[in-house]
Amino acid sequence: PLNVEEEGTHLNFSIEAPKEINPGKEFEVKIKTLDSSPAQFTIAVVDEGLLDLTAYKTPSPWKYFFQKESLSVKTFDIFSKIIGANWGDVYKIFSIGGGFEKEKVCMEKQLSPVKVKRFKPVFMFKGPIRTDEKGEAIVKFKMPNYIGSVRVMVIGARGNSYGSKGKAIAVKSPLMVMPTLPRVLGPEDKILIPVTVFAMQDNIGEVEVNMNVEGVVKPIGENKKILSFAKKGDKDIYFELQADAAMGTSTIKISASSRD
Repeated sequence: PLNVEEEGTHLNFSIEAPKEINPGKEFEVKIKTLDSSPAQFTIAVVDEGLLDLTAYKTPSPWKYFFQKESLSVKTFDIFSKIIGANWGDVYKIFSIGGGFEKEKVCMEKQLSPVKVKRFKPVFMFKGPIRTDEKGEAIVKFKMPNYIGSVRVMVIGARGNSYGSKGKAIAVKSPLMVMPTLPRVLGPEDKILIPVTVFAMQDNIGEVEVNMNVEGVVKPIGENKKILSFAKKGDKDIYFELQADAAMGTSTIKISASSRD
């Protein structure tokens, strides 16, 4: 096929944002139309890990509004009204398989009565926002306590013109910790929590790692460790915990700070 596109229907954006941002800090995203004309847009900042689960791509409104139109003819048949017409009421009595409702009830009974939400996904959205007469706009966000990568997605329109743009931003800090925790513990269980401490730059020096615990889990032994980093790298440490003879939820916070 020979595709014909009208150039004026495309609306092109540019995104200016820092390559790296720190968790818990505010950052700015500058949006600009390449033809320096006003437009309106929406902007979203989403965890790349969530997007990768479904291979999610930045939406393209241009492809949606200018997609090929399908044949506007609906076809149908009435075979379902004919086939099986002589089954009668007996057909409604007998069934093959089944028991799904009882299976669902049984599974719900086996679920833990304590519901815990372990991770808060990063998803921030603003809009619709209108640019100034030069086609520029600045949007401010505050990054939650998150480490990884996020994608900035801009979707905009002006009249009969549409466009979108995406950009990835790394979220990290000079010092990071990654604990590994089980989802569930039994009463009076004892566990060792491995914690990996990452130094993302040289000359971090001495690092103090603290663990604070709230709820039905108690620490065994010291809840503070000291490490030293002369250059980039990572080190592993361990904390020991024991669950109480009770049911409930616990909050475990592990933090690392440089003494230098």
